[in-house]
Amino acid sequence: MSRVVVEVVSAEEVPSEDVGGKSDPYVVLQVGHEYHWGKDQWKTKAKPNTSNPVWHETFDIPIKESTKDLIKVTLYDKDDVSADDFIGQTVLDLASLKNGVPTKVSPNLKQGGKVIAAKINVILTAHFV
Repeated sequence: MSRVVVEVVSAEEVPSEDVGGKSDPYVVLQVGHEYHWGKDQWKTKAKPNTSNPVWHETFDIPIKESTKDLIKVTLYDKDDVSADDFIGQTVLDLASLKNGVPTKVSPNLKQGGKVIAAKINVILTAHFV
């Protein structure tokens, strides 16, 4: 089965979602298509009180169709008292990846259809069969 290795490296300029402090950001990855996302999720650890978190966490994600599958990257702020806050997201297209070649991408995130200052830094390495 084809797969893509995703290293979630870091994020930049994460807005504060907490009163009186910085966010406690973490990333959730999902594979799918624009209107249908799989149930499986891959999550980083939350990084406390930071607007520039660094993770360097790697996930080996199975994919079904290398030319159609997308990876949704969503950034949340972890909250202990209430539901976690959505910060922003982006969608990564796997079709342009070269087999076995690490590709660094740093897209801005979107919130409510608008681009925000926050960026996510990931390295994608496709292993297509």
